[in-house]
Order: sequence, then C-alpha cells, then structure tokens
Amino acid sequence: MIWRQDFVTCFRPIDPDEHQFLMKLQPGLGFTEMCATLVQELGEGEGVARAGALRAGWAGGQGLGVW
Repeated sequence: MIWRQDFVTCFRPIDPDEHQFLMKLQPGLGFTEMCATLVQELGEGEGVARAGALRAGWAGGQGLGVW
C-alpha cells in the first residue's frame, strides 16, 4: 500500500485478506459491509477483530486514513 503523509511517500506491504477487501472497497463496499463479510468468512470473534485491526491501521497513519 502506498500513500502520502504530508510531503512523505509511505509504503507498507499488505496481507492477502486486506488486499481482497481493499479491492472490494473500490466498487463501493462500505466498512459495514466489509465487517459483515469478514464475520461471514472468519467467524464473529475473529472477523470483528480483523476489521478493527484493519481500520485501526488505516486510521493510524498506515494508509486510508480518511473514510
């Protein structure tokens, strides 16, 4: 994933599941739908935890900080 923070270009590798869901966001899948899909695929506990971890990473300056 590549993004800009101020005037610095940043990069970090992404996991396969993060890539899958980022590709789904492009055509309009919202975070709520992404969470539901993660819960369906990973189970309630793990799906909710993964969605939270992805969102925290994006909001914490690791890309996609604006929703």
